[in-house]
Amino acid sequence: MLIINHGLNFLKSFSKGNKLKVLDLGCGTGTIASMFSKEGHDVVAVDISSDMIEIAQSKYEDLNIKFLVGDITKEQFGNDYDLIMCNFDTVNYFDDLSSFKSFLKNVKLILKNNGIFIFDIVEEGIFDEMFENDLFIDETDEYLCIMRHEKIKKFKHLVEMTIFVKEDENLYRKYSEIHNKIIYDTDLVLDTLKVEGFKLYDSARNSEYGESRLFLVCKK
Repeated sequence: MLIINHGLNFLKSFSKGNKLKVLDLGCGTGTIASMFSKEGHDVVAVDISSDMIEIAQSKYEDLNIKFLVGDITKEQFGNDYDLIMCNFDTVNYFDDLSSFKSFLKNVKLILKNNGIFIFDIVEEGIFDEMFENDLFIDETDEYLCIMRHEKIKKFKHLVEMTIFVKEDENLYRKYSEIHNKIIYDTDLVLDTLKVEGFKLYDSARNSEYGESRLFLVCKK
């Protein structure tokens, strides 16, 4: 995954063999947090959904990851992080631009000077790229995720998510969530980053996750 490789490469270049502090905001079921933990880094992972955190804790109970339930637009989770990540268009689930600004202020407060902040946003075209007949299915040996999409109005979409997590050979647990997804103007996002004191270090798109998905690597 491009966003993971960015983070891992930066960590390797800056860590010089030392254990670093990593914060995964909007961690979902903990997949990315687990990768950094396996690299030997100190990882805290946060999600507003208690169901997602429950799944993550069950999946990675053998790893030393601190999983927390919390609102990443309003709360702070420790300080002096070397790397803060916010993956899989979590930012697009914020209610409005003021929530994004509040989020950036919190990130800046708890990120070390010259620390790295990586996140991604999606643009309007993502739904045509990733959803077929307003349906997206992601299936692995461990889970089945079904997402249904409905456009409410311009730049606002409804996403209904149903996840079946494998607990035993013939047993799956079902989790359901409904989210509003807001599509922000990309230039406005970039301008807001500058205003809040972040420098854009790198950006990229990757067809694996849709050309309408933009990955941003920032430094404090």
